[in-house]
Amino acid sequence: MAGFAEIIGHEQIIEHLQNAILSQKVSHAYILNGPDDSGKKMIAEAFAMALQCEKHGTEGCMECHSCKQAISKNQPDIIYVTHEKPNTISVDDIRRQVKDDVDIKPYASPYKIYIIDEAEKMNVQAQNALLKTIEEPPAYVKFILATTEMHKVPATILSRCQRFAFHRIRLEDIAARLRYIAEKEQIPLAEGADLQIARCADGGMRDAISLLDQCAAVSEGAITPKAVAEAAGVSGRAPLFRILEDVLQNRLGDALKEVDVLYQGSKDMARLCEELTEQLRNMMLLKAGNVPEELLSCLPEELPQLRELTSPVTMEQILRAISVLQDCRERMQRNPGKRTELELALIRLTLPATVQTPLAAMPAAAPAPRPMQPRPVVAAVQQAEVSTQSPAPQPTPTPTQTIQEQIQPVSQWADILEAYRSVNPAVSGSLAESDAYIRGGTLLIVAKNPFFLTLLKNHENARSLGDTVRQILGQEYKILAKCSNPAQTEVSPVQTLLQKAKDSNLETAVE
Repeated sequence: MAGFAEIIGHEQIIEHLQNAILSQKVSHAYILNGPDDSGKKMIAEAFAMALQCEKHGTEGCMECHSCKQAISKNQPDIIYVTHEKPNTISVDDIRRQVKDDVDIKPYASPYKIYIIDEAEKMNVQAQNALLKTIEEPPAYVKFILATTEMHKVPATILSRCQRFAFHRIRLEDIAARLRYIAEKEQIPLAEGADLQIARCADGGMRDAISLLDQCAAVSEGAITPKAVAEAAGVSGRAPLFRILEDVLQNRLGDALKEVDVLYQGSKDMARLCEELTEQLRNMMLLKAGNVPEELLSCLPEELPQLRELTSPVTMEQILRAISVLQDCRERMQRNPGKRTELELALIRLTLPATVQTPLAAMPAAAPAPRPMQPRPVVAAVQQAEVSTQSPAPQPTPTPTQTIQEQIQPVSQWADILEAYRSVNPAVSGSLAESDAYIRGGTLLIVAKNPFFLTLLKNHENARSLGDTVRQILGQEYKILAKCSNPAQTEVSPVQTLLQKAKDSNLETAVE
């Protein structure tokens, strides 16, 4: 655990927090939002340590009993909220570690501080449980939430927190810190090695320090940029320019040979894809003109070569190449064949632009769809369509959009059902063994129980379900529903009674 003085960047945030301590105007809740490894958790820990420090300064002294406990993460009044499920903070986690604990006064410190990392992973029930506690907490309770996706945290919680936005640390700041650490630890650094480490860490201070340690462990002399590249599993700089030149000049065979050499040398294909994209970004900025050179993420000695490479190509070529490689990197996350994905991307880049559209839109490999079974005519009337938003005219989709908007299963459907169970138990019960799929702005529910279709016709039921979907998935969808079992789509006795009630002008919840 580091103190404020050891943290690089975020000077304004640190100053605000220290002023709050000095003026004794510490808020009961804070939310720190920013990308991974941007320093959110480090500042949360430094702030918590300073609040609990026995010397009551604006900085943890690192010497008192409380600070030593905080450094070893054994401070009993600094609670890290954990979760058993890898991608979900459940209501049980919040109840057990927060709700049932807040009424117990601090053991030996001024405050009881709860640090909730990855706050975006709280499900709806957990959010509601935390909200009830965060609304009127005891005076000694402080909350620090950290998240990479603040839009997934409900406005009711956000409105009760002071918010701070974090950004990636500048490469120059990371390089400066690395030089300081290297000098302190007597680690020799060759020229350019510090910036190479910072670039490989992609704005993450923690990853940069870890890579420095790794390089120091394997290097016999001074750490060179080449040694950094080898330790990080990245390519040398020269092959990057050769691959880009070959691709932009339509020399596919030469480009594939370069990739094969790197692959045989155990280079990381995903990292190579990222490096190629980074250099193309530099070319894009150079082509745009009037862009400050400090915005370029390249070594100074690479700039003349970058200018030479950029000069004969058009902006359209550069933008297309960036788009193809970004798509390639995304596909690598779903496909173990990273070399094949990169080769496919290079082939696409050397094809004429008119040939690329269907290839660029080609989806990742997926299981073949099950053949459609013929359904009786009665099933056609068992389809309910409910929109949770006002209808608006939709533009005619292009062929590319049509290909991209394939039906995809909703991976978070179980989370939606769990959250909806506390909102509307009756309707959620009819969704047992159901599935859900997304295509564009439409969510299709395939329910086993045909009575769900009747329940969904109620505007209140449709609205509450739509709200739950929006909370979990982060956007609004038009909801369609079908029954999965044609044999069960016959009108049930309950439906018959409801229809008779409606025909008799009796009040019912169903339209």
